Amino acid sequence: MPPGALPLLLRQGVSAAARAAPVRCVCFDMTCTLLRFTTPVSPASSDTAGAVLEGTGYPPPTPRALKDVFRAVYARTTAAHPAFGSRDGMTCKEWWRILVRNAFHAAGSVYPRAVQEAVFEAIYARYGCASEYAVYPDALPALAYLRRCGVLVGALSNNCRRASVEILPQLGLDRHLDFALVSQEVGFDKPEPEIYAAALHAAGAVEGDAGAMKTGADLLHCPVHQQLHPHEVVVVGDSFVNDYCGARRAGMKAVLLLREPATATATAGALAALEASEAPDYPGKAADPLAPWVIQSLDALPALLQP
Repeated sequence: MPPGALPLLLRQGVSAAARAAPVRCVCFDMTCTLLRFTTPVSPASSDTAGAVLEGTGYPPPTPRALKDVFRAVYARTTAAHPAFGSRDGMTCKEWWRILVRNAFHAAGSVYPRAVQEAVFEAIYARYGCASEYAVYPDALPALAYLRRCGVLVGALSNNCRRASVEILPQLGLDRHLDFALVSQEVGFDKPEPEIYAAALHAAGAVEGDAGAMKTGADLLHCPVHQQLHPHEVVVVGDSFVNDYCGARRAGMKAVLLLREPATATATAGALAALEASEAPDYPGKAADPLAPWVIQSLDALPALLQP
């Protein structure tokens, strides 16, 4: 912490000690929090497939057909092969090959194997390019503010290793982060407790290290220089289940980022429907007021963390 600076606080938690604990680390989700796709996934995948299929006689799926099936196919693929297939010994590319094939099949687009493979290779290559992503305008100011305050800053995402070792550096975000952890490296997806424990370990391993951004491969087996407590860590993300409730169950604090005004105004009713099934329980959940911890822009984060 810079000399003379007051500690940042987020007065959230069941105990007085947790509410008064200074914030020592803030972990951000990646997609829809720090960065976004420049073109929505369904139109981009349809356009890419169309370019590959031109002259073959095979039509690409429509963007609407892909959009209608993508969420369900993604959920099934994640359930069958958690953490981007790391528990099954799969590579990131193998996991995405399964997802793309099943999404196209569900959308009614079935091709011979060689044609399907050409379509997949083109889509996979497209999402390895920085041009497919954009950093939100409010992201860098928020990261810079936290670092000026002496707070560790990390990325914590359900993602494959390519996101941390290729995409973040291509976008220049590695210069603003102390560490980045993705579920493929950890072997567990949010909201599983193990990925939050890994984030806590990572924060302790980079404490006092002013070097380049570290990734999971560097951090998971490194010694901890200074132990952080869960209530000294804040998780910021756009998922009520994965980022907010998952972090709270792990003993961390959390801020829910809902960028769309319509989503933010419907928060109470829409999120209450998840309570009984998807959202993890945590101590004090029934009495936890969600509204104070919902923001629509990262520009609002410093005000939440004022001493």
